[in-house]
Amino acid sequence: MVALGEHFNSEDRSRHSEWLRQQRWFIKARHDHQHRQEIADKLEDGVTSLAAEVVMASQSQIKSFEVKLDSYDEATVMALMENQELIDAVQDRIASMLARA
Repeated sequence: MVALGEHFNSEDRSRHSEWLRQQRWFIKARHDHQHRQEIADKLEDGVTSLAAEVVMASQSQIKSFEVKLDSYDEATVMALMENQELIDAVQDRIASMLARA
């Protein structure tokens, strides 16, 4: 009789353990699904934002931006040329100082 009681008691524990395992699995599956859904939503929001920004630039805005970029490019080239002239002058002064030393 004791053996029979232990048998049902251990079977009940194993059923309870199996039920807990299934519950954990379902909770994890639901959590994973929600996580994947959140990632997909964020990605979709990002793509939508990017598309909206790309579409919003008109042809005149693009042309204006290109003109601004060209002026920045020209100013950069001028500054680099001036810097090179100053570097050349300093190198000449250093060479002349070394020649006198």
